[in-house]
Amino acid sequence: MSFLRVEALWALPLVLAPLIIHLLHRRRHPTMQWPAMMFLYQATKMRRGPAKLRRFLVLATRVAVLALIIFALARPLSSGLFGIAAGRIADTGKTVILIDRSTSMQRRDTLGRSRQERGLASVMETLQTLGIDQPIVIDNVTMKPIVAADLDSLTQTSIAKAADARASIDTMMMTAFEYLANQDATLVDVWIISDRNASSWNPDASTWEAMRRFQDTYGEGLRIHRFDFEANARQQNSSVRLTDLRWSKNQPTSEPSQQENAEQGVELLLSVVVESEQSQGTVPLNIKIGTTTHEVDVTLTGGKASLENYPLTVPGMVTGSGQANLYGSVSLPTDCNPADDDWYFTLSPPIKPVVAIVSEQPCDALIAMGEVIGEVAFDIAGGKLQNSTASTGDGANGAGQGGLQLDGIDSLWWQGQLPSGETAKTIESFCANGGSVAFFPPALPDTAIQFQGVHWNPWETGEPDETSFAGVKFMLDQVCTFDGSAVAASTLTDGTVWLSQRKSDRGSVWFCGANVTDHQNLFVRQGLGLFSVLAETIQDVDRQAVRNHEVLAGDDAAKRMIATATQIKPVLVPRQTSDGEMGYHRGVYSVSMGETQNRNVAINRGADDDRQLDDRQLDDEQLAALLPVRSVNVLALDGANLTEPQGATRELWGGLWLAMIAGLLIEGWLSLASRPATSSTNSTPNSSMRGQS
Repeated sequence: MSFLRVEALWALPLVLAPLIIHLLHRRRHPTMQWPAMMFLYQATKMRRGPAKLRRFLVLATRVAVLALIIFALARPLSSGLFGIAAGRIADTGKTVILIDRSTSMQRRDTLGRSRQERGLASVMETLQTLGIDQPIVIDNVTMKPIVAADLDSLTQTSIAKAADARASIDTMMMTAFEYLANQDATLVDVWIISDRNASSWNPDASTWEAMRRFQDTYGEGLRIHRFDFEANARQQNSSVRLTDLRWSKNQPTSEPSQQENAEQGVELLLSVVVESEQSQGTVPLNIKIGTTTHEVDVTLTGGKASLENYPLTVPGMVTGSGQANLYGSVSLPTDCNPADDDWYFTLSPPIKPVVAIVSEQPCDALIAMGEVIGEVAFDIAGGKLQNSTASTGDGANGAGQGGLQLDGIDSLWWQGQLPSGETAKTIESFCANGGSVAFFPPALPDTAIQFQGVHWNPWETGEPDETSFAGVKFMLDQVCTFDGSAVAASTLTDGTVWLSQRKSDRGSVWFCGANVTDHQNLFVRQGLGLFSVLAETIQDVDRQAVRNHEVLAGDDAAKRMIATATQIKPVLVPRQTSDGEMGYHRGVYSVSMGETQNRNVAINRGADDDRQLDDRQLDDEQLAALLPVRSVNVLALDGANLTEPQGATRELWGGLWLAMIAGLLIEGWLSLASRPATSSTNSTPNSSMRGQS
């Protein structure tokens, strides 16, 4: 048990006052042996036992009542969660509150209260009981320690509202410890308002190991309090996310036919994944593009449903300026966590991908395919730039360093020795920004030159062998194999790998061992194989071109929007946000970069923030291994509870006062002396004797 006024316990020796008074009273009336009264003593000996017991009970009750009064003045707290430091933290310690505002913390209970709201309300009630009115608050959006003006301000500012940026508990705790290092505090209480979501705790971060030194700094004075939010079994959550978005290739693209496309509409292919705590059933999916809404039912199997390349006709896609002005969202019906029920996107017009060709000798096959599939920005043959002033169109990717200018290029087709030096770094940066690269072997491969651990082997010529790729069958009679870490995409009948791929976060690198320089080669003469390979290399570019203005909520989104925009306006948002938190909330925003440059940007939550499955939640042992102290208190909040959340600790006023009143009543009842029994037989003789006298 802990106390808010520990100094009141110094009065505990006063409980001996009734005992001292009793002893003094007995000393005033000493017992003397008187032979004449011995017969009376023998007569009443049988009655002294109950009377003596009653006197001892009265004495014990008076001592207990006095002790209860002293305990009540010391303001005791319920034990269990807070420990012995609770009574001292208000005067000599610091209190830090870490608030997780991410998606998983917006899951609501039966009364519609989010986990963030319930946890914050419980902490506020606890601090109010302890008399702490200026705690230090850190949330996952600002990531800065802020001293609250009072407890009421915690619910009146943006830190009490939801956000879509991923939380980082390790970074928040390190920020708190760095702030406390400059404070004179020997006792520290850290309240973590977060759930068990692994993406929020980031258990693999090196920051946890760096925080171990704070355990020795504060010792037993450091206490961490976290919450366990028990979900209501009757409430089942579902989440949706967009996995792919591309234009259908069975339609004309831009150029002079744009006006016709705008009238007839163009076809968009959309892929969606739905995850649910409900293992079976049907979930309605709403797809909104502009002012048009489509509703599709998806069937859950094992708690998961997907929609692959669902076709949607988008009317009026291209405006007069040739730029996209449409946006949309994919949403589910509102459930117990509305923060993961939608996903936003923007639409760019269907344009031809921009291709750059670099070859050791003129390669007509690549140039011809480039003009069919997309737009050839330039081709460099034999180290000579032939079309350096060509327009690069609207390509989404770029890297203009190392002598090779790839600004505005979507896909690079490279025939010759693998790049090295600054050129290799430029191509790697190009892939990291979402570009696609296809390498074709040179006439005389140099096995010593590598790119990302892959190198060419000598050419192998044999009988024509049938192979296939992307559903197209064709013949190969000459192959240059390669060694290195890459995923095989196609093989010959004997298992020889002639096509492989290396994927990065956004871009991809292809290694094709077919000959594209010899016009008499079967691979070039047939053309179908070459077309299928080159078309596949720009598939990711098509996807990126549609969604090139989609970012995840967080610091990166905020920095990009603030650095490039002169004005930011919400276009399609689920809730109103403050201007200081732009980039941390999902939705579609209009970003102005000048008087004439406007574009829409879609911001979404992290894909891992909404997942509530058991394999993405940390258990007690994992959490205990992360936290740098031995004293970790856990407060469980039940999502099915219909009462308001209570504080982590409470004063025991009611129980103490009731016990004290009961003790006074018992003491008064025991102190009542029993009346002597009277009878008529005793009174008659006395009266007769008075009459005779």
